[in-house]
Amino acid sequence: MLKRLLTAAKKWSKARKDEEVQEILDRVINTSGYEPMPMCSALKIAKQKRLVSEKEYKTAFREIEKYLLPTARIFLMGALKQEGLPHSREDCLRVYRDWKNRPKLTPLK
Repeated sequence: MLKRLLTAAKKWSKARKDEEVQEILDRVINTSGYEPMPMCSALKIAKQKRLVSEKEYKTAFREIEKYLLPTARIFLMGALKQEGLPHSREDCLRVYRDWKNRPKLTPLK
């Protein structure tokens, strides 16, 4: 019973984090633009323009970093290419627009 509760709590926490990150990414994409730079650069510019707070910047940056670092890639485009997935700018934008359904990436061994 306790194990099920802990599992449910973890899933809820991850879902809430994904929603929070999605809100931040949507704001960056819709207000400051994503093209033609990587998302972490767009986040930094959005922070400088005060479109996102320092906390929001760190939250989104850490989640993107947590997603990409196990692949040994720093850019989403490279990580998607490494997986054999479509990896154009539009494909990357699709991932950022639907963060909770982003593709699973294989950690580099």
